[in-house]
Amino acid sequence: MKKIFISLFLWANIFVQTTIFAQTEEKDPRTLGEHPNVINGIAMTNNALQLVSASTDETAILWTVATKKGEKPFKGHTGAVNCVAFSYAGDMVATGSDDKTAILWNTKGKALFTLKGHASPILSITFSNDGKQVVTASADKIIRFWDIKTGKPVRSHKAHDDVINAITYSPDGKIIATASVKEIKLWDAVSLKLIRTLKDANTEPYWSLAFTKDGKTLASGSGLRGGDGTNSLKLWKVLTGEVIKTIEGHKDAVNTVIFTTDSKFLISGGEDNALKVWNSTTGELVKDLAGHTNPVRSVVVSKDGKTIATAGFDKKIFLWKAEF
Repeated sequence: MKKIFISLFLWANIFVQTTIFAQTEEKDPRTLGEHPNVINGIAMTNNALQLVSASTDETAILWTVATKKGEKPFKGHTGAVNCVAFSYAGDMVATGSDDKTAILWNTKGKALFTLKGHASPILSITFSNDGKQVVTASADKIIRFWDIKTGKPVRSHKAHDDVINAITYSPDGKIIATASVKEIKLWDAVSLKLIRTLKDANTEPYWSLAFTKDGKTLASGSGLRGGDGTNSLKLWKVLTGEVIKTIEGHKDAVNTVIFTTDSKFLISGGEDNALKVWNSTTGELVKDLAGHTNPVRSVVVSKDGKTIATAGFDKKIFLWKAEF
């Protein structure tokens, strides 16, 4: 009788704990935080402990993922903050703005350097793989390199004949990819010599770029925002420049693309409010992540591959489990 009573007690305890967990566990998407205006970009530290968001409200906010606590907004720009990046060490944040400047910050929100030189809004920003420079891409068609220790310009290069919407490094740091209207260019990261131009019949702006972990494939997102375009993702073979696959499924421009850590899946966010997960080999749709009710402008994946963060016109940062 005593054994039966103990067994019943244990089962009851397990049932109560399971019920409480089920009631308290948040369903995807979970909200990390929000801005009073549109969020244009987000970035996450390599250890996935912190995330930073950039907004049209002219600020950036650093968030602690576990506690969902946002620090005091980083203030210094006089225009919309369009893009943001974390240094590889996670000790520095870079933002680019409509005010034509970039700012380097420490993680306490102190502005270390204001980078001036562009003649038009800065639309994309990244750190070099060696962590020594920050690179800005602008609507003035130029990419600029800045020393993070001094804030001084190192070099600049006219990369396109039109607005530059995106810039990113290959995983090995040897190639820089830039995206503009109608074309993508691959550059030698040291000499800035043009390696090749990626171009096909597409005549719509490219908005986003992402490399696979081996650097052999580049993904792009394109389309006419608010217009009747093809709104496609493309997978390009970096070695030859040929299109491996064209993926269609968004009803408006594809604003942001990123591979999961293992490169098995490609995640895209669109002007059509859609967030989609694709098989990067077959191009087949794996999952629609429902939650956004407005355009999605930025998607990041944690280095451990467990968490996806998204943001856009909802003014909120959403977190998702990377379970497909």
